[in-house]
Amino acid sequence: MIKLIVSDVDGTLVPEGTNQMHPGIFSMIRKLKKQGIYFAVASGRHKCSIEKLFAPVRDDILYITSNGACMGTYSKKFAVSALSANIYTRLFKDFRKLAQFPFLAESIRTAYTDCPDPEFTRLLTEDYDYDMTLLASMDDCSDEIIKLSLYHPENVRNISPDLLKQWSEISKCSISGTHWIDFMAPDTNKGTALARLQEILGITIHETLAFGDQINDIEMLKQAYFSYAMGNACGDVKNAARFTCDACEKDGVLNTLSQFFPE
Repeated sequence: MIKLIVSDVDGTLVPEGTNQMHPGIFSMIRKLKKQGIYFAVASGRHKCSIEKLFAPVRDDILYITSNGACMGTYSKKFAVSALSANIYTRLFKDFRKLAQFPFLAESIRTAYTDCPDPEFTRLLTEDYDYDMTLLASMDDCSDEIIKLSLYHPENVRNISPDLLKQWSEISKCSISGTHWIDFMAPDTNKGTALARLQEILGITIHETLAFGDQINDIEMLKQAYFSYAMGNACGDVKNAARFTCDACEKDGVLNTLSQFFPE
């Protein structure tokens, strides 16, 4: 019996970098709640973005945000995993050498950047619906950081493999879609956050259904017996999942849930 459903957002519930949610998802979440089934959102996005995207049901869902660095409900945090000062200082230095690629830092409360490019600000505040704080320099940020994100305007896979290897040695380095690489504390990912959530709720892997499309979803999919890769997922994700559903653009999550939980 399924007791917990977990879904990625970008490329799974909405086209990447948009807020085009099918309204049927909200109706489904309400129906699941009436049946005693939990619905958790697992995203690389900051919690403020997810709260806005899921505003009609924000009190009815569980949150795994910032790629697993923050987990809880709308009003209560269950767990937070912060980057150590040593790690983000080292990453800051490397990012500054890649001046053509802007980056942001997320705390529990907000997100910070020192990139003055108005298009980057528009991307974050409009496409991703982030609450942003623009700093003169990231050196001025004194907040506890839970995630760093580096943005590549074309494709993050064009970044040097040697750099990725170096970064992976000191942090959890995760490709999140076409344009983003996220950096969290070591051993922080959607899968470890889901495992902690399952422990809190008293729910097993065999009672969990999960949806994802990107590399940063693989650990999460492995933590659910009913693991679904989206039709638009990359090959590694499809290999990690037990099942495949329709693509995001064809409402794969909603269609699959409607089969599991018909009217």
